[in-house]
Amino acid sequence: MSFVRGSVKYQEKNFWEANPLIRYMQPFNEMYDTDDGGENSSKAMWCIYFFCDPNEDENIFYRVRNKEEMLKETFYPELDLKDPIFDKCKIAYPEMCLTSISKALKDKKDWLIKREQFIVNQEYSLDNFAELDKMASSSKKIWDEFKKTEDEFQVEKGKIEVKGGRKQSKAELKQI
Repeated sequence: MSFVRGSVKYQEKNFWEANPLIRYMQPFNEMYDTDDGGENSSKAMWCIYFFCDPNEDENIFYRVRNKEEMLKETFYPELDLKDPIFDKCKIAYPEMCLTSISKALKDKKDWLIKREQFIVNQEYSLDNFAELDKMASSSKKIWDEFKKTEDEFQVEKGKIEVKGGRKQSKAELKQI
């Protein structure tokens, strides 16, 4: 889970109104100060959320390969990916706004995406077929490890989503 309230609740909301405490955290306060929490800094922060938050139930953009270009074109044309404040916030987001389980899930997802792209881009030939076959056969073990992290994330997410200090129902625990 993330410290930030995500895109399910987005609905054209100002990021700072949906996540009021973040404006007091370094370096996010610098982003807020660029326009006193206005539309531009809000949209920049939503982009950071879309780039960094691995919760695909709430963030449909996480898996998109060219999300930076796509969001710049469709969501926030004024986005400056080279802006130093934007860059600081994008680097800080995973460390400061994700739980340790969410961060571990993000890191593993990012690594698996790079691994998959690498394997897909290799030409299958007599020179490298043994290495590629070995990589393919080790994929199950890697995905099993990822699944463990993802399961821990889902457990954490379920605990956070239960409101009022009550226990989860059997339906919420997927026991019925």
